[in-house]
Amino acid sequence: MRRGWSCPTEQQHQTLNALLETGQKREFLEAAWHLKYYGYIQVDPCTCDYPEPDCPAVVRVGYEGISCCIKLPSNQIQEDHFEISRIKCWRVNMFSKSSIDDEVLLDLSFEYCFANKSCKWITIHTKQAFLISMFMRQVLLEWPAKKCENAIEITCHSEPEQLGVRSKVIGSNGDVFEGIQDHDL
Repeated sequence: MRRGWSCPTEQQHQTLNALLETGQKREFLEAAWHLKYYGYIQVDPCTCDYPEPDCPAVVRVGYEGISCCIKLPSNQIQEDHFEISRIKCWRVNMFSKSSIDDEVLLDLSFEYCFANKSCKWITIHTKQAFLISMFMRQVLLEWPAKKCENAIEITCHSEPEQLGVRSKVIGSNGDVFEGIQDHDL
């Protein structure tokens, strides 16, 4: 919340502050769990080619998908959410502007299947393309296969342990806070 990645409503903000002031850490975490974008990572400001080319965007990646807050050429803000289960495949591209310049540019492109069954490649131009790719990969590895609408094959030449990727452990009843006491926080 301090980073501004989650977007609490005024009521949620007041509730969270009250829980913090009274030292109710577990209740604070449970309330924070319901915030919009809780558990999402936000990448540095970037540009996106959807719905129009080179639109400034704030991109967040989480368990449910990729969220893009896009500033359109008309200065309107459009928020689009791309569900992970509808992403058919993705790739990270590296390129240089010129042979003289050492600066490497990165982008992440993914093929997204919309509700009307049409598919489109969407590109996010960001220096953090590999971070987004690894996060998406880990989400898909952890997701039950029954939630995925498309058969997804993940190809990687390194083992997850070598990449520093860790799995999230959830309690047997699905409660992420199972077995955690206030003094553990």
